[in-house]
Amino acid sequence: MSVLKASQTKGIERMTLVRYIKASAKEGETDSVGYAKCAAVKQIFSPAQEEQLAEHIKLLDSKFYGLSKEKSQKLAYDFASQNNLTVPKSWTRDQKAGVDWFRAFVRRNALSIRTPEATSLARQAGFNRPAVEGYFEKLGSALDRFKFTPQRIYNLDETGVTTVQKPRRVVSSKGKRQVGATSSQERGELSTLCCCVNAGGNHIPPFFIFPRVHMKDSFLNGVPPGTKGVAVKTGYMNGEIFAEQYLPFFISHTHCTVDDPILLILDNHSSHISLKVVEICKNAGIVLLTLPPHTSHKLQPLDRSVYGPLKAYYYRALDDWMRTNAGAFVSIHHVGQLAARAFVLSMTPANIQAGFRASGIYPFNRNIFTDDEFQPAEVTDQPMEDPNSAGVEPPSTPINLAPGTPSTSTSAVISIPHAQTSGVEKVTTLTKPIISVTPEQILPLLKARARKPSNRRKVKCAILTDTPEKNELENAQKQKEKKTRKKKSSVR
Repeated sequence: MSVLKASQTKGIERMTLVRYIKASAKEGETDSVGYAKCAAVKQIFSPAQEEQLAEHIKLLDSKFYGLSKEKSQKLAYDFASQNNLTVPKSWTRDQKAGVDWFRAFVRRNALSIRTPEATSLARQAGFNRPAVEGYFEKLGSALDRFKFTPQRIYNLDETGVTTVQKPRRVVSSKGKRQVGATSSQERGELSTLCCCVNAGGNHIPPFFIFPRVHMKDSFLNGVPPGTKGVAVKTGYMNGEIFAEQYLPFFISHTHCTVDDPILLILDNHSSHISLKVVEICKNAGIVLLTLPPHTSHKLQPLDRSVYGPLKAYYYRALDDWMRTNAGAFVSIHHVGQLAARAFVLSMTPANIQAGFRASGIYPFNRNIFTDDEFQPAEVTDQPMEDPNSAGVEPPSTPINLAPGTPSTSTSAVISIPHAQTSGVEKVTTLTKPIISVTPEQILPLLKARARKPSNRRKVKCAILTDTPEKNELENAQKQKEKKTRKKKSSVR
């Protein structure tokens, strides 16, 4: 304690333990116990093993099958026990790693506990490299053929607007058991809002579909100039409304012709790909390009940067209306003016252009998506070498080896670093047999089995206004009409 006493007699502020250890090392007290030496003795995994564990957890997360905190602790315990490593008694008692170790493990390996966004299996499997590459091939060929400028590249999509808002976070008393917020109704009415934007950052007026049999002028109170609305009992877009109502509305605002065509990118919903729609587009100079199934969350500009802000502004407008009109109910008579406020705030050139840039449409970038973004689809990838194969091999079962069980692995060298003394690191080298079980063997990566073959017609990315695709639609419609006539004749 000579250093501590000297500091006290000289009136220097009280030294912390870290300063005391450093000062002791300078004075040659090499036998003192330092933090590095304690950590080396008590560490459970070697740096290589810990990195292997962290990488496996990150890989599971990249495939959308991430582990919870408890599952990660359980995996760490199994990894340690099956590799014959010494673990604290609390690990053995609880059959999982300790809270303190896990907190430090997360900090050391740049991990965090986050709430994932729910992603459907169809979207997970649909966004795969072959589908995306095929889409960019179609898009690139259309851009090369017609030399579209940014103002002639459009994206169209529908979204729902309801009469019930999603509550925002509010300030409340700390420790309060339940926090409430006033809502218009238990279950609201859903209307459809159809938006269309171009790569230049502009948009055309919105198009509303209200869930009513008859259209009323009051539905469009306070909407932006040029807005159009129709009434459909379901409140959803259908093939008839799209072909007879929306397309003429769209053509009148874009001024497209056969001599001055435009590119229209949209999803492959059944209302968008009928033969009647294709004929109207072909005669009006609209090159119709559909997205691959279940990829709009990545490939559609409106979904990437516009509809998120639009929904946030719409719910905020609904909330403000409820506060201003206490005790009143929001009906579809108010939807138009509330959506108009959100439309103006979200349809900015910066937002629109960011969506086209993020989806690789303009500027054209077929390599916009990284390998990590395709990893979730690898779970459902199927082998291509045997098309008649009934399925794929099931994933390997976890290896449950009891501590001390011998393995065929060779001896390994374990290096344990100790406290540094006089600038030289002391390393104790031990050679002993270990069980080399990897985290992937304990918790294998998931792999889906092959699905049974289906006679259902597969929807794919296509330029529908090209002659081969148009002929295919004509043949499909003739077959459908033939089946309908045959069914009616059998009933008679």
